[in-house]
Amino acid sequence: MPKGKLRRYFAAGIMFAITSLCFAQTKTLDYWLENVTNDILSTRVENAKVAILNIESRYPRLSMYIMEELMHRLVLSERFQIVDKDELAWVRSSLGYTPARDLPFEAARQMGEMLYADYFFIGSLEHIINIWRIRCRLISVRTGTVVLSVTDDFLSDSRVESFTDVEWEQYTEAAAGGRRITLGAHGGGGIQMFPATTSKGEETTLAAALAQGGLSVLYSVNKNLSLQTGFDYYALFGLKSADTGYSPASMGNFFSVPVLLRVNWRPGMFLFGIGGGLRLGVITPSDDVKTIGGTAFFDLGAEFELLGGVKTGRGYVVLTVHGGPSFIKHEWYVPGAWDSNGFNMSLIAGSLGYQLPL
Repeated sequence: MPKGKLRRYFAAGIMFAITSLCFAQTKTLDYWLENVTNDILSTRVENAKVAILNIESRYPRLSMYIMEELMHRLVLSERFQIVDKDELAWVRSSLGYTPARDLPFEAARQMGEMLYADYFFIGSLEHIINIWRIRCRLISVRTGTVVLSVTDDFLSDSRVESFTDVEWEQYTEAAAGGRRITLGAHGGGGIQMFPATTSKGEETTLAAALAQGGLSVLYSVNKNLSLQTGFDYYALFGLKSADTGYSPASMGNFFSVPVLLRVNWRPGMFLFGIGGGLRLGVITPSDDVKTIGGTAFFDLGAEFELLGGVKTGRGYVVLTVHGGPSFIKHEWYVPGAWDSNGFNMSLIAGSLGYQLPL
């Protein structure tokens, strides 16, 4: 490579590093607050009453902190009369509005009128990994005209994280009136495994397919620990003997109630969890399956779960891998395919679902 071209690449790399460093050093929450304060001061609005109404986000503590900091800076400018936060709290209580939740435009305008404000300030805050994007507008109460619209980003730091370290759990606890309940639904498939003896007398391990659907209920003990139960239905499928070979056969149904303790980890918009507990269930074999000892079996087994998800709207889209061995031996077989003197069934399944805090 020519030396001149190499020098140009090297210089471009140095400039990129310097630009990235400057961005990291300046794009802080204080940087954004200073910029938006200057933007408001640069408008023709003067000697007016301004209400900082709302910054919608999933992080109420951070939204409230940003609004109070902005109020403080605008008061220091001595250009505006800023509505006191106690007045705001009274109006919110009168209208049944919770800070940081969605505030429709007409409701915001009504609040501005109740506060006898000339202008109101509303915005929204989004979190993408370690970058925060904030959009805000300054609007005339009388005409509904947007006087100022600002969109900007800032980086997360220790102070910002101090307002979001309990993030989703505190938000859902407030939204659910302190109950911290999450409902979920999921569906998927997997395999069922068990030792058996074939019709030729050979010891083997068999695998059958299963289809799954279910509902779950979670109670959040704290931000990292939750109790989970629910209901799962599994349709079990195996093989049966025919003149042309083996063909798929319904082996029956498995109705299960898992009880788990799950440890959760929430980096940014993502959710990861690992859990363990017991699985209680009932197996009802189909007509293609022969049983010894009854037409239905009670089952008790261990249940393990690995979970990963991402925030979508108010909830999480989650991908789960779960299953475990049974503690109880069952005696059943498919004539002509395999026989068994009793086995401990194991299953493993994967499912896709959605979990929504109430």
